[in-house]
Amino acid sequence: AMRRLAREPDLRFASAGDPFPLEGLAGKLYATKIAAVSVQGFPPHVQATAEVLLIPPERPREALIQALGDPENLELHALILASRADLIAGCDLLAGRILSLNSRTGEGKEDALLLRSLTSNLDALDLYAEVLGRRGPGRQRADEDLETLRRAGDLAPEDPLILLALAEALLRLDRPAEALEHASRAGTLAPDLPRAHDLTGTILLRQGLPALAADAFSRAVALDPKKPGYLIRRSSAHLILEQTEALCADFRAACSLGKCEGYRWARTTGKCPPLRPTPGQARPKGAGGDPSGPQTPEKEAAP
Repeated sequence: AMRRLAREPDLRFASAGDPFPLEGLAGKLYATKIAAVSVQGFPPHVQATAEVLLIPPERPREALIQALGDPENLELHALILASRADLIAGCDLLAGRILSLNSRTGEGKEDALLLRSLTSNLDALDLYAEVLGRRGPGRQRADEDLETLRRAGDLAPEDPLILLALAEALLRLDRPAEALEHASRAGTLAPDLPRAHDLTGTILLRQGLPALAADAFSRAVALDPKKPGYLIRRSSAHLILEQTEALCADFRAACSLGKCEGYRWARTTGKCPPLRPTPGQARPKGAGGDPSGPQTPEKEAAP
């Protein structure tokens, strides 16, 4: 699916803008269906073959343009696809190990239980992908999404992506305490997942705890400093805490990554003065020290 998408001429207009995950596009736009399965041989020498069909969207160009308009959704699809790949690799390893054991000895029971857990996790990710596929302009059915995600949570109670999806659904239903419980659990299970800390910060900010929110956002920024959304959301906590210097630093950093709305607002309201170069320091990027401003060439110093 990714190779087919890479040849799409409609992707050219998007390549010059924000980066998008090709994996996410593949997961969002294409469905797969197992058409046939054949099994040959006897344990421990078994070979299984599955024929998988790739099903494109009915209106490819419209679907592509709509998908590119929701980069966060694409990022989630990319995370699901990566998690699926890891789970399938684990299933392959365990299945081979189970088949190689002598069933009469009773060995392999723990592996069989783990294999069942991994396949349940795959089913849970399918439910999550179903929820993402239902999202669209004007759709506000958080209660329906929560019901589906609770089924996913029953199948995979320790999956960080499912826990975060549950937290987001609960937050949309204005249940921040329950949302925080799920987001915090996801952060504990996957401390290297910046999205978990970012969502935790968002919930804490909703609960009126800006200092704790700023700490959570900082963990997300430390893990992925190139994500302007994390910086912009941390700036909201700095604004409430009246930490002007930190607020302006976040706005400038986000602007350097292409998201300048906050910095322009702060400049207009006078919260963030333009940068002034110190003697001997290079002139800041953009006119007037504004990283989003028009570029002006530097003049050569007089001899």
